[in-house]
Amino acid sequence: MSEKKDKIAEILKIGIATEINGERFYRGFASKVTREETRKKIQNLGDDEIIHKQVLEKIYEDIFNSKPSNIPPKGIGIFEKALKGTRISDDISVPDLLDIAIEAEAASRDYYDEGEKSTEDESVKAVFRRLAEEEDGHFNLLTAEKTALAGLDWFAAGSSGQFEH
Repeated sequence: MSEKKDKIAEILKIGIATEINGERFYRGFASKVTREETRKKIQNLGDDEIIHKQVLEKIYEDIFNSKPSNIPPKGIGIFEKALKGTRISDDISVPDLLDIAIEAEAASRDYYDEGEKSTEDESVKAVFRRLAEEEDGHFNLLTAEKTALAGLDWFAAGSSGQFEH
C-alpha cells in the first residue's frame, strides 16, 4: 500500500474509533440530562455518530475493497476523557460533559478538515468536507445549548441596536 493510502486508512480508522466513542459518550451523556429537550438533542448527536461511522466504513470499503479492521480503541482522544471503558465516568458533571462535547466536536471538525487535505480523490474530499460541516454544526448546537443553559441567550436580551456602535 502506498504511503498516501496508508495515511487515508489511518485517518479513516481513527475517525471510526472517534465516532464509536462519540456514540458511547453521547448515550451516557443523555442518560445524565434531566431536561427532556436537551436530552433529545444529545441523543440525536449519538445517532449522528453512528451515521458518521457508517459513512467512514463505506469510504474505507470503497477504497480498500475490504471492511476496516484493527480499529484503534481510541479515536482522536477527546471523548475518552469522560469514558471509563464504554461508559461515562460517574464523577463527571453534566456541565463538564457539555464542555468535553464542545471540545470533541471542534477537534472532530478539524480532524476531518485535515482528512480532506490529505486526499486527492474529490469524492473522498467531499465526504470529509461534509463530515467537517456536520461536526461544526454539532459544535454550534452544543455551544448554543451551553449559552442557553447559562442564561446568556443574547436573542432574549432585546434589540441588537445597542451593539451596533
